[in-house]
Amino acid sequence: PLELKGGNAYYADNVINTGDASLVGGQYGGTGSTLDGDVNFDGRVNIQDLAIVGGNFYLTSAGAYGSWVP
Repeated sequence: PLELKGGNAYYADNVINTGDASLVGGQYGGTGSTLDGDVNFDGRVNIQDLAIVGGNFYLTSAGAYGSWVP
């Protein structure tokens, strides 16, 4: 089964790294549907978003899904 990974707040680089953590940190406490730091899409940037980024740190789509076959 395919398990989708989350935490890529900065979409341009396709890797979860310090850029994503910085974006979440910079928007921490913010609310609304347009915040890129809201990686779990619940309408607010909080510790849950930071935990997702931290739990998937340095993950790339090639690394996460490279061996998956439908």
